[in-house]
Amino acid sequence: MSIAHLLGYYNDDWYLIYAGVSQGAEKFHDVFAIDRPLRGYFVGWMFDLFGVNPWLYSLGAFFMRCISALGLLWILRIIWPEERKTIYAAVVLFIVYPGFLDQPNAIDFQSHLWGFALAIISIACTLQAITISKKGVKLILVLFSLVTQILYLMLMEYYIGLEGLRLLLIAYLSWKQDHDNLPKLAWRVFMR
Repeated sequence: MSIAHLLGYYNDDWYLIYAGVSQGAEKFHDVFAIDRPLRGYFVGWMFDLFGVNPWLYSLGAFFMRCISALGLLWILRIIWPEERKTIYAAVVLFIVYPGFLDQPNAIDFQSHLWGFALAIISIACTLQAITISKKGVKLILVLFSLVTQILYLMLMEYYIGLEGLRLLLIAYLSWKQDHDNLPKLAWRVFMR
């Protein structure tokens, strides 16, 4: 049985719900116009979708945590295909330990959770594009990676640090493929 229906409004959830109820979903465009304009449209869309029902936001937050976990599983299976037990342990730990994502503060953190899930999926698509040989599939993965990258950075710009992770993982996969010629390796990482 889900306990999502027992959760309510917390911290910054209050001002968002008040803004939506008193001035409509358009108010979110004003709230986030200076630093995160896409987030204003996103929060407005979420408010139109879920209204003032905190349990729906909590279920949405849980769903995005699951999407992020599947993305992490995808990444780890590309990076360490032979380490199945370690991979599953890492993904389970990722699911049960919400960390900074503040699961009960689901209304305010929807854009954080969506942005994070988009970032993980973007990185996974990039890594899969490196390992796959079919040109059409590779192109689709690269395009999807770019679209999700742009969206997650427009939602939460401070996730830019995940681009460092992307670079490290690209370098790791490139090194696994061939690490004898360092200039060639550096060029391959740059191009990827």
